[in-house]
Amino acid sequence: SVQLIYSQPTDSTFYPSQPNTFYPSQPYSYQTNDDLRGIKIAGAIFLTLLAALLTVLHVGYMGFDILGLEIVQTDGNIRQRKYATRIAKLRSKGNLLFCTILIGKV
Repeated sequence: SVQLIYSQPTDSTFYPSQPNTFYPSQPYSYQTNDDLRGIKIAGAIFLTLLAALLTVLHVGYMGFDILGLEIVQTDGNIRQRKYATRIAKLRSKGNLLFCTILIGKV
């Protein structure tokens, strides 16, 4: 619920002495009694962390060069070959990867 609370102005230069249509005779402020404040804060933190994760994924995956991945697939050790093969599958569809991460950020 929203409550309208009236208070006296503290600065006479901001509010003119003669009230008109632009300035209320008594300034007001809104106070809300929000029961879902904790959920909103948790949601904002979650969405911020999700945006950060997607930014890191975007920089990480789009930073790999396809030629460099092919070189690692042929000349790297077993572990490097395995990871390079997985990343190459994603990176081969670069436009789809880019659009998916971009839509996830928005």
